[in-house]
Amino acid sequence: MGVPLVERLLAENVRIIYKPHPLTGKRSAEASAADRRIRELLRADEDRHMADARPRLQEIRARLDEMSGRHEGDDAQQLRDARMPGPDGAAEWQELHAEWHRLFWASRSGARHHVILEQLPTLYECFNQADILISD
Repeated sequence: MGVPLVERLLAENVRIIYKPHPLTGKRSAEASAADRRIRELLRADEDRHMADARPRLQEIRARLDEMSGRHEGDDAQQLRDARMPGPDGAAEWQELHAEWHRLFWASRSGARHHVILEQLPTLYECFNQADILISD
C-alpha cells in the first residue's frame, strides 16, 4: 500500500517526508522491497537540493555526536548510550541543534521530498514540518 500511496502523492506534487521505523523490512521481504522502492522514488530529489547545506550539516552533526558521546554502534546503541552535555555545554548543544534543524529545512523548498533515515532531524521536527501525517 505504501508505494502506490507515495506514487499518488508524487503525482499531485505533494511534499513527502518519509521517516520509516528503524526496523522496517527486517522481518518482511515485501516491506523491505516497498521501503526500497519508496526511497528510490524520493532520493533523487533530495540529493539534488542538499549540496549547498551538506558540509555545514555534517560539521554540526559531528560536534553534536562528540558532545553526546555518539561514536560507535547502530542508531539504537547510540541512542541508549547518548548523554546530554553538562551545564557548560548545554547552551552550545541547544544552539547547534537549532542551527542544524534550521539549515536542514531551509536547504529544502516546500515542494521537495525527503527520505529521513538518521536521528536528525528528529521525529518531532518532521511532525512540525508536516501538514498531514500518514502512519501505520
